[in-house]
Amino acid sequence: MDGFDVVRDLVSIPSHESEASAGEYVAEWLEEHTDAEVRRDNAGTGDGRGGNVVARRGNGETTLALVGHHDVVPPDDSQVDEDGEYVVREDDGRLYGRGSADMKGAVAAAMYAFRDADPAGELVFASFVGEEVGGVG
Repeated sequence: MDGFDVVRDLVSIPSHESEASAGEYVAEWLEEHTDAEVRRDNAGTGDGRGGNVVARRGNGETTLALVGHHDVVPPDDSQVDEDGEYVVREDDGRLYGRGSADMKGAVAAAMYAFRDADPAGELVFASFVGEEVGGVG
């Protein structure tokens, strides 16, 4: 699985009403691909299934945080199929779909940067919920 696959997966997960599934995906990927301590809470979901995702690795006096969000604004009718699932399409090597630019593509990039970094201090990855609707995360 490469970064393009992760972006495609994230963009395909509906996250305009509940961010739980997207949060689960991010947390499970980090647990599988890093040795970091990964935590989730139930902010914005109420069910403890996803919410905010925070992972930490390394230690030291300095901390660098890679921060984003995995919620999106509601999709346009053209961005969902007849079953209400998000449509993701590739055109000329680019992915298009709800959240690809704001900000699931950047979250995927941060996941890979977090995995591949060799931090001199503490490195934190954080992806939050509710950024599009008032910052509940």
